Amino acid sequence: MCKLHKITQSGFRDLVTKQAQLRIKGEQLKKLIDEIKDGINQTEDIELNEIKRELSYVQDEQREIDYILRNSEISRNITEKGKTTAQSAIVGSVVHVENHKYKHTIQLVEYFETDPQKGKISINSPLGKAILTKKVGDKAIVNTPNGKIEYTIKSIY
Repeated sequence: MCKLHKITQSGFRDLVTKQAQLRIKGEQLKKLIDEIKDGINQTEDIELNEIKRELSYVQDEQREIDYILRNSEISRNITEKGKTTAQSAIVGSVVHVENHKYKHTIQLVEYFETDPQKGKISINSPLGKAILTKKVGDKAIVNTPNGKIEYTIKSIY
């Protein structure tokens, strides 16, 4: 069966950790609901409904992570030292791009690993789409509301 998504090793670890944390939180919320229903905890209906909403949110997150993990495979184009074996920018690649104004080092990831503060950019974002499959020396043109921005791919690792 062909997997739908590529995921980095660190992204896989992060999702497994989050999955475990959500499982624990869900169990705690279920226990709290049971205590309220059994009359051990004298919480008002409004608070009970809030706890139920939170449990629903946790369960939705668990289902999404389960789906992602079932339908993803770890990108095998990344070596143990984090270097890519690919000649072009792919999911998991760390790419250094420059133009006359900006210099960016980003990692291309799927939407569920996106974290702009850590330089993890979705392959579905305008910048990610422009860089994906490019090689060192290629130009990547990003369409923005203020016009086009052209970057040069300086390195891929």
